[in-house]
Amino acid sequence: MKSNSESKQTIKASDIWSGGYSFAILLLFLLGTALIVIGTLGFPNGSLMNVILVNTGVAMAPSAIVAQLFRLFLFQEIKFELTQPVLNEVRDRLGPEMQEQIKQMLHEYRAENTEILDKYRSEIDVLKSLEDAGVIKPFRNREIALAAFSSAIDAETREIMIVGSSLKGLLKKDKYKELADKLHFKVSQGGVAVKFLLTHPVVADLRAGQEGRQSSDIGAEILESLRILRDWKVPPENVRLYRGTPTCFAVKTENQMLLNPYPYGEVAYDSPCFIVKTTQDNPSYIYHEFEKSHFGAWDTKVAVKIYNFDESISDLEKSLNKYAQTVSQMFS
Repeated sequence: MKSNSESKQTIKASDIWSGGYSFAILLLFLLGTALIVIGTLGFPNGSLMNVILVNTGVAMAPSAIVAQLFRLFLFQEIKFELTQPVLNEVRDRLGPEMQEQIKQMLHEYRAENTEILDKYRSEIDVLKSLEDAGVIKPFRNREIALAAFSSAIDAETREIMIVGSSLKGLLKKDKYKELADKLHFKVSQGGVAVKFLLTHPVVADLRAGQEGRQSSDIGAEILESLRILRDWKVPPENVRLYRGTPTCFAVKTENQMLLNPYPYGEVAYDSPCFIVKTTQDNPSYIYHEFEKSHFGAWDTKVAVKIYNFDESISDLEKSLNKYAQTVSQMFS
């Protein structure tokens, strides 16, 4: 390891001949030497020119040597002795203030980053809880949700179940035609049981007033959906009518589920929806709770079986006015 003075000399020596100062010293030395040579060789010893030139050269050349030696060995030390007290004073006066400013900056930096980390931590907790619940994504309305859910319909190879009120939107509206065609294709191909749980007309019009509909309108829509399912050649045993007011439009495949709650005072297909997914590695408690309770309504006594489409449609059509009157009397 070199000492501090050695390091200083090494740094200085590397730059000693650089710059205009060293060039001036060299020029002074050469000029002094030249004057000595000229005065000695060009003029008689003791003559006036001899004395002037030689003495001038002697004054110049050695001075140049001394100046360069001073620069080489003493300049760095003198510079250090002159500047060090000033630097010490600056350090003593500004050091604590700068340290305080640095501490304040670090404190503000930590506080800001702590706030950001807390925000990210909170968001990560929310995302983790949604992932644990199996929620894939929420959607503004049913149209957007069904478009995203169509891939699950395509992929299903065992069973698809649909729970709704009249299923008018799904089976008849043009914006759902692509999905309706997929369901129709699944029915026609066989191999996948496509089941439909609609609301029984006897209670369907309980929502008519909430949605601003006329009595028997929803019941008539249910009969129209039954005719469509009959024309699709859906087996009658795969269609049932639930004698209870609808609470949630839903579609279930083996591992995904679309849920669209029915709000009071508004149609469900304009309301928010969300899709959940369940797997062996990440079972969705939302999926399994709705599978057990909501879709489980299929196997209850409240779900009326259909044995023949034409007979059921005819019997229900005859009773629509009676159902509508009963509901009207309840609210009169």
